[in-house]
Amino acid sequence: MNLSNDEAQLLINVCKKLKDKVINIPSPGDTRKYQSTDLEEIREFIYRMRQAKGNTSQRHKATYNLFYNGIQLLRLDTDGNGLHTNVDGSTIPPHTPHIHIYDEIELDHNAYLLPKNFTNPADIFQTLLDFFSYSNIIDIEQLEIKEQKGLVFHDD
Repeated sequence: MNLSNDEAQLLINVCKKLKDKVINIPSPGDTRKYQSTDLEEIREFIYRMRQAKGNTSQRHKATYNLFYNGIQLLRLDTDGNGLHTNVDGSTIPPHTPHIHIYDEIELDHNAYLLPKNFTNPADIFQTLLDFFSYSNIIDIEQLEIKEQKGLVFHDD
């Protein structure tokens, strides 16, 4: 399935809700998937979060994705390892949080600096909430986000 840029942007912007209201954050080295649908429950989406092994308080690497029918619409990297060079020659410096947005020609090769609504990319909880908000999850205030170690975070 190929999408045009307009179709992809429509899918990113459509209002969505998560199927589960308890969101478990993956432990370092693990991945978690979160299912969502549009409000009419016609389209299904998969959110995925992965924490890298060896995260420290100085460097925290996580990846957040949004998929529709196996197509990656968004990917957010909190700590890219090396210099990221886009097709047009522009660059994102190493260890700079950035987002990849689906493009019908380049797929997700090009990276962009995070928009201002990503308030603290070093905070895995806040970044997950910001990623949900950026992709139009509308029931964020109803979510309970938990670390695998049993700690609970509420966005009250």
